[in-house]
Amino acid sequence: MLRRRRGCDQFDPITPRTLPRGSLEGSNCNLTPRYDARMQPSRVRWFLCSALLSLGTGACTMGGIGAQEGDSDAAPISTAPAVRAEVMSRFSGEAFREVVDAADLPGGSLLLALKSGRLMRFNPVDGLISVVADLEQRVYSSGERGALAVALHPTFGSDGENRIFFSYIAEGSGVTRLESLRIDLNRMTAISGEATILEFSHFNSNHNAADLEFDAAGRLLMATGDSGGSGDPEKSSQDPGSRLGKLLEIDVEAVPPTVTVRALGLRNPWKIALDQESQQLWIADVGQDRLEEISVLSLMDVTGRVNFGWPIMEGDRCYGADTCVTPPDHVSPYATYAHKNGRCSIIGAALVGERFLFGDYCTGEIMAIPTTGLSGREPAVLSWRGDPPNVRPGGIYADRTGRIWIFDQASPSIVQISVD
Repeated sequence: MLRRRRGCDQFDPITPRTLPRGSLEGSNCNLTPRYDARMQPSRVRWFLCSALLSLGTGACTMGGIGAQEGDSDAAPISTAPAVRAEVMSRFSGEAFREVVDAADLPGGSLLLALKSGRLMRFNPVDGLISVVADLEQRVYSSGERGALAVALHPTFGSDGENRIFFSYIAEGSGVTRLESLRIDLNRMTAISGEATILEFSHFNSNHNAADLEFDAAGRLLMATGDSGGSGDPEKSSQDPGSRLGKLLEIDVEAVPPTVTVRALGLRNPWKIALDQESQQLWIADVGQDRLEEISVLSLMDVTGRVNFGWPIMEGDRCYGADTCVTPPDHVSPYATYAHKNGRCSIIGAALVGERFLFGDYCTGEIMAIPTTGLSGREPAVLSWRGDPPNVRPGGIYADRTGRIWIFDQASPSIVQISVD
């Protein structure tokens, strides 16, 4: 079997490779596989697929989707209705290398956040791109770390409001930092006036999620990772005093800004998406080694603190135990999918009509699930007209015009798709 020491992941959920010895800071990881005759064939195939993916040899086939092999008590899961999609355009070049997030600028342009720390203005109509801010000297970019997310103030461009909010791993300290930047609205370039809103430290080098969304009340939501290690070894996610593994609500207008924990029990919610009309927050939370999770929180209906369950639960299953007691105010997953066919890590997230779109980082599959009435179903893999996009998704974004963008981590490009 694959042996894991305390604090070590057997697999990095964003970078699809077997981790080398000592690659997790603050731990003594030795992830060399040891074969055990009792090892299930599916787990052998899983490890071989992971190794092949890390060498760039392409996709692996591991059998059907749904419940994990060996889960004899797992009920069959029906699949969401099929969705047709088509690649509309692709933009390539160094200015599109490792895009991690986007936001809508006034006038139809997009603000792209690159993992390196650059913020770029991109016009999808003519393909022109320019630098808004170069923050590379502030950002530590390696592995999962780097720039993480960007969000515009809800009234950006009106009445002189010119703040952009940017989360990243800081050079030198390695903390997660949330910062506001001021932008010259005429030239669309950064000006002086940066301010640190929030920062918190990590004990490990992965699970650095810090995605951002503004709610209808003007509060900034930040979904954070648990800082890594197998099974949340520091139990940060269930610690209400920790910023790790949480959904944070930040009042950016308060002096100083105030931070409230809206939810506990997240693992690595790499991307979130908010329906501004219904105020339903959709969370794509990376699982440990069995299940990837999609959770939904209704911000209008639930005013108190809730708990998504990690590490007591992984998806809708007990983690590391035959039985477990769900925590108070537990919110069950809307849907899950298993680590089959080489899948390893959910990457989202975009709301498109009545569908939630996301991808898997290892296989490059783009998937969808209806947002109404089909909770618990297996997500459907998009069926492509023409050639599929062949991407390693680092994020998916739907802009205000309805265009859907996939940020490719395998090449310096972004891809626009449409869905029926």
